[in-house]
Amino acid sequence: EAGDEIDLTPPTCRIEGESIVCESITSTYLPKIKGGPAYYPKFIWRVDGKDVDDESDEDGFQVNWSTYGSGYHLISLIVDWNDEGGRLAQSCIDNMRVLVVEVPSAAIEQKQMS
Repeated sequence: EAGDEIDLTPPTCRIEGESIVCESITSTYLPKIKGGPAYYPKFIWRVDGKDVDDESDEDGFQVNWSTYGSGYHLISLIVDWNDEGGRLAQSCIDNMRVLVVEVPSAAIEQKQMS
């Protein structure tokens, strides 16, 4: 059929969010997608290689960094598009390294005093 051309241009994904954060905060990370089939995409988020139990969508997902601790962490985003038959039609992936910084204890003590 003439109207059924398939766009073979692979979609691109990018994680948008802060790459340096304090251990005491919760950060939101957003999926930025260009292209992709007309089907509804499925978002899979991982932190340090483990799936995050967050049924997320275009609104992104939140990470409470205090549960992961300070140091470098890796956020991964996988976006899958399945066709009507449930078969994988397209996919894209992005990774972001995040540095989680410890909150200095002196800053915490001052906050409690004021």
